[in-house]
Amino acid sequence: NTVIVLTFITPFTHTLQKGPYLLSTVCGLYFSEVTLIPVLNYFDFSGTLRRHLLGPRASNQRQMNLHFQGTKVYLADVYTGMSKVVFLCFWYATIFPAVYFLTTITLMVHYVSYKFAFMRSYRTGTKIGSKLAFMSRVFIFPTAVLFLFVQASYNWSSFPFDNTCETSTNATEAYIGEHSINLTYIDKEGVVFISDGIKESVNISEGDKTVEFCDQDMNGYIPKVFPTFPKYQKDGKEWMHDDQEWISIALGWSAIVVLACVIYHMVVHRLYKVAKSYFTAPYKTRSKVSRQSFSEVAEISAYIPMKRDEASIYPLLMCDISDIDHELIGWEDVRLGYNEHNLTKDIIPDEQDSTGKMNCFSIVKHWPPPNIKRRSSDPVS
Repeated sequence: NTVIVLTFITPFTHTLQKGPYLLSTVCGLYFSEVTLIPVLNYFDFSGTLRRHLLGPRASNQRQMNLHFQGTKVYLADVYTGMSKVVFLCFWYATIFPAVYFLTTITLMVHYVSYKFAFMRSYRTGTKIGSKLAFMSRVFIFPTAVLFLFVQASYNWSSFPFDNTCETSTNATEAYIGEHSINLTYIDKEGVVFISDGIKESVNISEGDKTVEFCDQDMNGYIPKVFPTFPKYQKDGKEWMHDDQEWISIALGWSAIVVLACVIYHMVVHRLYKVAKSYFTAPYKTRSKVSRQSFSEVAEISAYIPMKRDEASIYPLLMCDISDIDHELIGWEDVRLGYNEHNLTKDIIPDEQDSTGKMNCFSIVKHWPPPNIKRRSSDPVS
């Protein structure tokens, strides 16, 4: 929204104009990205407040530990911020090539600051696998590349963004000389915008041609125009020179090719893989045979059903852990043990069968090799 809305709220003739207009606003967005995100990551205001002010003044050990858990962070927010910077680069790259360097600096700063925050301040997030990265790689970034070519086609066709076309008539003697004028802008509905306090000095010489209004904003044509070929210029109000026409044609066809590739990549290819999965096995193992068994791997953890609660320091176990090695859980409460955080211990007798087993929880079992000693006793109870 930040990238697209900025284009539509800026008057067309202010696109390349000096002053507090479009390009300066784009620079301001990059400045905010380079400064705001690192400041929030390094200082971690909420986490610092909890650790240094609220934590030491907690009424008990449990409340104090809750304040030292770290700040909650969602990886989706990080991906959204990175994608926004990439979209901002591709959207304005044609009229402001320096955004490539600004984007590189911004992403490097984000990487360093987020790495510090994830390693030092933020709490461990939920394991979501590679689904988020897959969505960004397959859908988000191909769409950004498509916007790069589409915007390049529109921007090249709209140069020089002044809505003026030169005529064959010479300026009369009444206009020859130096003039001081107030800058105004008249949109397509006839609304006049006056730039407060801004005056421009214009020098008209003998032999200069007069100009007339011509609509260069192909993005605002009704009906819509795509791709922006030179043939869509209105008769008698052509503004493109020969080189600009050739570039516009090349970029127009490039946008069509990229659009076809993105549609194939995002729709046709994905539908083909989905349909193929009904007839062939979609999963292929990518593993290397090792003589080391699962139970012999040090510091390995298994998928144990659990739920994290804001009022609890440790996750709440949602299964019977009597038949598994407790080292597979991935954490340990040395003071209270696992029973304190196990929901199966809170089960009412009506929900148990004749053998005392719970019917409403998942079953997790582990069969280690005979030579592997299983640590299954609770640390306390």
